Amino acid sequence: MEASRIQDQTAVQVVFFKMSLTTGWDCPRAEVMMSFRKAKDHTLIAQLVGRMIRTPLTRRIEASEVLNTVELFLPHYDEQALSSILDELQNPDAESGLGTQAVVGREMVIYPRAKGMEAALDLAQSLPSYSIARVPELPPVKRALRLASRLTLEDELDPSALDEARDACLNVLLELRARLQKTDPNFLERVRERGELEITTIGVQIGGAVTTQRGTSTVALTAENIDDLFDRCGRVLGAGEGLHKEFWKRVYDETDPLRAKLELHEVLSDEQTLATLEQVGNRTFDVLYKRNKRKIEKLPSAAREEYNRLAGATKAPAEIMRTLPPEIAVRKEDRVWSHHLYADTRGEFRVKLNSWEKAVLDEELKRPGFVGWLRNVDRKEWSIAVPYDYRGVRPFYPDFVIIRREDGELVADLMDPHNSKLDDTWAKAKGLAAYADKHTRWTDEPLQSVR
Repeated sequence: MEASRIQDQTAVQVVFFKMSLTTGWDCPRAEVMMSFRKAKDHTLIAQLVGRMIRTPLTRRIEASEVLNTVELFLPHYDEQALSSILDELQNPDAESGLGTQAVVGREMVIYPRAKGMEAALDLAQSLPSYSIARVPELPPVKRALRLASRLTLEDELDPSALDEARDACLNVLLELRARLQKTDPNFLERVRERGELEITTIGVQIGGAVTTQRGTSTVALTAENIDDLFDRCGRVLGAGEGLHKEFWKRVYDETDPLRAKLELHEVLSDEQTLATLEQVGNRTFDVLYKRNKRKIEKLPSAAREEYNRLAGATKAPAEIMRTLPPEIAVRKEDRVWSHHLYADTRGEFRVKLNSWEKAVLDEELKRPGFVGWLRNVDRKEWSIAVPYDYRGVRPFYPDFVIIRREDGELVADLMDPHNSKLDDTWAKAKGLAAYADKHTRWTDEPLQSVR
């Protein structure tokens, strides 16, 4: 069978190949690979690993973390080159990293949610994460209207969201139009001029001597010309959202049907308009997103990811929703740890930690009130990402979520054992401090705070 046909053949279970994977075959269904080849070339290894270390099936599977993991068995590959490539692809500080976990050469272990840790898991679940420039930025108005459209039309969570978003943006345009008509004596004149085009005519007479005649004249723009300007307004406000047509409907005048289109073009030419629209777009998005957050959290993972993409389509770090999975998959290691929020039937969890992480975790386990801990894996959909500013805003993933009991209530600590000599230490500490300052909550209800 040709490699290109395998993806659509659901009956295919196992594939034997010689070079197809490294020479261009894309295989989003692949979950396990065993290679008998020897490979030392960095580029060759990167090509193969890069095609495998992705989310299998090209989407996240909510019910089973093992289906979001790939296993690579590469006994004859250059170990140093392979490790460096994996580190680079999964580097949480890189501009683009991958959330897929690659298990190379070791058995993978599945850990379900630990029994008796339900309250701790709920607290860990409630901690927010941030999206930092993972998706292309959208203009604020377009982003707000996209959100409103999903809430009203696609997922039917908020019937009034789309009308509210459109009205908020249209009111800005109508108010600015009214203000310009009232305070700017040249507004009406500029609108009139928008419907005309000044052209320069040059006449050349040839016959013995060459003479040139110049002149200027004004001609009216055709309806097609004005429609082009109107369509440009639609692209400025948000291509495909139809906000410019809604404006036209509101101010349409039968005696001068093209005037509304020219007025919109003039309003959008005012420097204050776009700045005001940006503010209203961002504010509208935040209001609708927060109002429907609990409803969105109940949607399947694929739908939630669409909302997270919209939340992240902005310059500033955007708070997004995360859902802890029913189970996680990690490499089998020798060191056994207790009190992890995911554990086997004996309450054990095996994970590899460096010397700094071991020292911190050992200390936390001894503290009075300690309840449990969670290994915050880099770049997972359920992981906590904290924004920090170091040569641009970036995400980082604190190593541990520590759950403890203080004055009878549960408290969550984010901890990141970090070498103070590294250049980004101060920036990450500042990011953690800002996160804690924003998300600590003191209420009459059970305490859920971040330290």
